[in-house]
Amino acid sequence: MKLFPVLLALLFFAATTARGAEYVYDLGDGKSAVLLDGKEGQAAITDEGGAEGWFDRLGKYELRARLGHEPEGTTLEEKKTELKEHLRTTIEDWTEAEREGMVRHMKQAKAAADEVFPEFIPNRWYIVKTSGKDEGGAWYTRSDKTFFPKQWLDQLDSESMDSFYRHILLHENAHCWSRANPELREELYSLTGFQPVNEIDLGEWLGDRVLTNPDAPDLRWVSNVGSEESPRYGMLAFTIQGNDFSMEFQRLLMSGRPTMYQVSEVNDGSWKVDYNEDGTAVAIQRSDAKEFFEKLTVNSNYILHAEEVLAENLAMMVSYFAGVSPAWGQGSVEDPAPLEELAKALGLEVAEPATK
Repeated sequence: MKLFPVLLALLFFAATTARGAEYVYDLGDGKSAVLLDGKEGQAAITDEGGAEGWFDRLGKYELRARLGHEPEGTTLEEKKTELKEHLRTTIEDWTEAEREGMVRHMKQAKAAADEVFPEFIPNRWYIVKTSGKDEGGAWYTRSDKTFFPKQWLDQLDSESMDSFYRHILLHENAHCWSRANPELREELYSLTGFQPVNEIDLGEWLGDRVLTNPDAPDLRWVSNVGSEESPRYGMLAFTIQGNDFSMEFQRLLMSGRPTMYQVSEVNDGSWKVDYNEDGTAVAIQRSDAKEFFEKLTVNSNYILHAEEVLAENLAMMVSYFAGVSPAWGQGSVEDPAPLEELAKALGLEVAEPATK
């Protein structure tokens, strides 16, 4: 009987039960994959400290759609408590096969990053499994943790899905990396034409309807789609139209096309969304900002927010210069120039990839 493997198994079991549900796997180079479920996952999904104000920004239509009914509470704190109770119910336990499959893909993503941007992957890379009823079946991040819905875990053992999982893992990790590097984030947003302004007053119509992205709850990033002489500023946002949150998020994911709303600066330095006479927010048509959107969508149509644009470009940059496929359905590298510019801004030395 070999006692060492048995002892390791017992120590691993003790660690996972004592901490709630934390499965730790070695990725090499002192880095670990950490898969959470149970109480650990519930704590992560309700963590306001790492949510960048997400819980406080939810509009009334969005909150109703997320809960599936009108909130029972009347105050913001009561509504947040109700939402957190719902979110806790969405945490699910990993199966052994899922853990093994996820770690395989995390190792592949790390191998690509090691070729281009080794610091990109954190020392402890957290993934949490959910039922998918937390965010309409989408993957997303909060603080330094990525939340993965179970419906996207059934093809982990399919080699034909390797590029898909690698891209998703790199994209979601990009949000965690960006969150941990706020000053660098602002510089990188500017590469695609976004600049920060003071908090924007959304007004009643848009404030009630905006869909809040947990990866990018901060909407105060604007772009000048006019000219230097005659500026016209716009802010990207996605509005909710119905009460079925799952359908709303699928609509968002399938289109990847937010609306650009016109914003303007007020005398005191604050900003506001401009409104039509009928009480709706002024939308800037894509035909009126053609050059901006053409530049933004050169490699991917997933442009919901400056943060999503950066995450797509970071994930593509890693895959492209590592010489592996960056495509996953939302984009492919048609023009490497934005990725080269991003690598230069990060101080990375990259070479033309051998394969594309």
